[in-house]
Amino acid sequence: MHLRFSKSGNPEIERAYATHYVDLGRVEQLKKERQEKADVLKEMKRSDGEQPDYFSIKPTETARDKMRKYLKKKFDEVHRIVRENTDDSIFSKVDLEHS
Repeated sequence: MHLRFSKSGNPEIERAYATHYVDLGRVEQLKKERQEKADVLKEMKRSDGEQPDYFSIKPTETARDKMRKYLKKKFDEVHRIVRENTDDSIFSKVDLEHS
């Protein structure tokens, strides 16, 4: 089956529309950007050795959920450390205000 791009069917017009041009500069730029993103992901390994699932331009709902859980875990850890290293009377006030 032959695709037709013009009303007239002129062979020169058909050849021009059927010819695909590749911008090699743009291809190289996209490859470089993809490699830079991969390099960033390698550097972002967490202390548990896993790469984060939440690194993307537009995160998925699954990635958002994992990020929420990760942040809650970190928040709870910081909260515990502060509690252990803070005067009980001061921390009790903070707990009451946070609730």
